[in-house]
Amino acid sequence: MGDGRTPELEGLVAALRRPVEANPKLRDRVLAGARAHGVPRRAMLSRPRLVLAAGAIAAALAVVALLPQRHAPEAARLIPFVVTAPDVERVTIVGDFNDWDPQATPLARLSGNAWGVMVKLPPGRYRYSFVLDGSRWIADPGAPRAADDDFGLQSSVTTILARGL
Repeated sequence: MGDGRTPELEGLVAALRRPVEANPKLRDRVLAGARAHGVPRRAMLSRPRLVLAAGAIAAALAVVALLPQRHAPEAARLIPFVVTAPDVERVTIVGDFNDWDPQATPLARLSGNAWGVMVKLPPGRYRYSFVLDGSRWIADPGAPRAADDDFGLQSSVTTILARGL
């Protein structure tokens, strides 16, 4: 199992390598049905070929069953970001989701010192910061800090889970 196969996969491979005995009654019924639909006798598979074809079909089905299931990516949904920032004229949010562009996502004044915006995000992990008056970058005081501050600036992290998790 040095090639990364699981014990379940090894068992399946071993089972697929064992010779398969065709059921003679089933073979006769399949051949009779084929003849009834006009398939000429010479096009019929010989017993060894029938066994090989059945094994190939079984192997293909097993491979398909063992492949990881791919699901359509979950649609993005609106995520609220809110910060209290007294004595500022303008607040924006920068992060992985807008290429850290301080002009891309402005927040609106909600009331008093509160600012907010709804950002459409698919499930995933995102680092972000707020930018006050175009020059002062701050982490979100209401969110966990990101461990990886690439440019020496503190940022926050949020994780958007897939629905149902």
